[in-house]
Amino acid sequence: YGTERLALELERIYTDFTLPVRSGAGSVLSKQRFDEVCTGSSFFSDALLSNYTSYVSGGNAHIVLWDDGQSISQKILEADNAGIKYAFLYYPHVHDILSEITV
Repeated sequence: YGTERLALELERIYTDFTLPVRSGAGSVLSKQRFDEVCTGSSFFSDALLSNYTSYVSGGNAHIVLWDDGQSISQKILEADNAGIKYAFLYYPHVHDILSEITV
């Protein structure tokens, strides 16, 4: 149907992956749990357009991916560059960072 009939859906969630990631599926963390386990440095992945950090728990390495205003803006910009002009953001997920989301 063409990109003019596509829309981007963005969810702001914290997703925890145990390494190595074999299935591609992670588990969703609450913001509170994220704050408890992710106390180290965080980084931005240009390839994933997402923030990430890592931690070790029970002898297992984990990587956590999440979005902020800047990473969501990057995703919207990439979609726009691909011809996708519409995006859905769920207000309850982004209300606290809405002013940071710029395109």
